[in-house]
Amino acid sequence: MPGRLHAITAANRVSWNAIHGDRPGQPAAFFAAGGSALGADEIAAAGDVAGHRVLQLAST
Repeated sequence: MPGRLHAITAANRVSWNAIHGDRPGQPAAFFAAGGSALGADEIAAAGDVAGHRVLQLAST
């Protein structure tokens, strides 16, 4: 399995490197103040999340 995991990780890294320039990071203070890095379509798909804890790991 380690070989397969390495291949999956490498493929993920290639995909991320292809899009990461379009999704710049923000400092923690940005999010603490209510900022969002989600696009309008992602916000619409998530719906109302008020009162919930949400973790966005990645989006493509």
